[in-house]
Order: sequence, then C-alpha cells, then structure tokens
Amino acid sequence: MSPIDGYACREGRRESFAKAFTLIELLVVIAIIALLLSIVVPALRKAKVHARNVICHSNLSQWGKMFGAYAADNDACFPIGWYGDGSNRNGQWMYALRGYTGTDHEIWCCPHANDPQKCPIDPFGNRVKDFTFTSPWGHITGLQHGGYDTDAHDYGSYGINGFIYSTPSHLTKLDPNKYWRKTTVTGASTSSIPVFSDMMWCEVWPEPSDIPVYNEGEWGGYTLSAVAIDRHRNGHINILMLDFSMHRTGLKEIWNLKWHKKWQIRTPNWPDWLEDATK
Repeated sequence: MSPIDGYACREGRRESFAKAFTLIELLVVIAIIALLLSIVVPALRKAKVHARNVICHSNLSQWGKMFGAYAADNDACFPIGWYGDGSNRNGQWMYALRGYTGTDHEIWCCPHANDPQKCPIDPFGNRVKDFTFTSPWGHITGLQHGGYDTDAHDYGSYGINGFIYSTPSHLTKLDPNKYWRKTTVTGASTSSIPVFSDMMWCEVWPEPSDIPVYNEGEWGGYTLSAVAIDRHRNGHINILMLDFSMHRTGLKEIWNLKWHKKWQIRTPNWPDWLEDATK
C-alpha cells in the first residue's frame, strides 16, 4: 500500500467515526423518546377511556329510542316483564324488544365490560371465578335457575329496573303499587326514574334499604348493589331515565333516584371502596 493510499484509508475511517453517535448522544435520544412516551401514552389512554364512555352513552341513547318505540306501539306501556313461576319468557325486555334490536349485540355491552365469552353462567352460585362488576351477564338457558330463561346467544352488561315493567297486579309477587308500567306517570319527574343502566345482571328490583356490597365486585342480589358498580372507573354509571334522556350518575346518587312509586330516600353506610371510587 502506498503512503497516499494509507492516508486515504485513515481519512475514510476518521470520516466514518465522525458520523457515528457517541454513547452520550444515544442516551440523550433514548431519554427524549422515553419522555415523549410518558407524555403521549397517558393521553392516549385517557382518549381510549373517553371513547369507551362515549360509546356507552351512545348505546344507552339507542336503547332509549327502542324502549320509546316499543312504548309508542303498545299504548305507552313497557314490556310485561318476568312474573309468577318464570314461564313468561317473552315478557322480559331482551325478548320483548327483539323486533327493535335485532340480533346485533354490539349495543348490548358497555365497552368497559369484559369479553362476552367470559360472561357468567348465572348469579345463583354457578359463576365462573372471574365474575365481577366488569363481567357481562348471559348464556342462561332453561328455567332451572330461579325462573330466568335468557336465550343462549344473549349477553349484555346493561339491565332494566324491574319496576318499569307493566306486570299485571294479579301476576306479580311484589307490591303491584310500586310499578311504573307506562311512560306517562304522575307525581314524579320522569328524569329521575331509572329505566335501563350499567348493571351486573339483566334485571334488578331495588329497595331503599338495599346495602352496598362490602367488597367491590361481589354479587349482592337483584338490588342496587348490582347497579352501584365502578365499571367505568370514574365513580359514575350511565343511566337511561324514563324521559329517555341519558344521565351520568354518581354511584352514591343512585339511592336518590325514584326506582319505584313508593321510593323513600335512605342513605346507607358506604363501604370504603365506594367512598374511594366517588372521591
């Protein structure tokens, strides 16, 4: 190799070294990327949660239109509901509104709920281990479980206030004077009467004496504990009211709503998880 060639080779190496990143420069770039991610990721997460909340709001708004259409076609009455020995399957809302909802279950589930394929069998003891307030209900068949008979293909994370049903007085085992039955009511504001909401089961029958569950996510029966669920992780749930408006309601505020005609507001003792969720 001639001296000239050797010089050129050394100059080439120097030029190559000059173009390379130093370790410090590389660490600075990594630090900048990490900083940007720390800013962007929480924003994206919040945007995703907000999008889910918007979808849930939209779902219940659509349910309001379908309940309204059903009532318009049935002399302002709601479906007849479940009653007696459980033989009346067609009176439950999921069957009565079938002609309005079709078989598309996208609007049946809040996007904050888990995969429908992981939903519980039933809330009577035959539950999968991960049955929580985020689980959708569904896949119940037969009349062996307390009289309920939901279609094997039905699942959802919303449910109805049972006192909205138009169950005839002689067929209900509950106080018939508590039922709202129609969209036209007197003596109460329709914007304070719940119809349909985020729920752990497809129906509830609330009473002012209902007590929140001690531990979040426990099954507490067909009571307000099945409604007071922090599924959205913001201390609120979405509730469709009798005027078919959608309300974002605090978990403690649900005890102040008019669930049936004889409702008397009562403030229970709040468990720690509910206090924390609503701060």
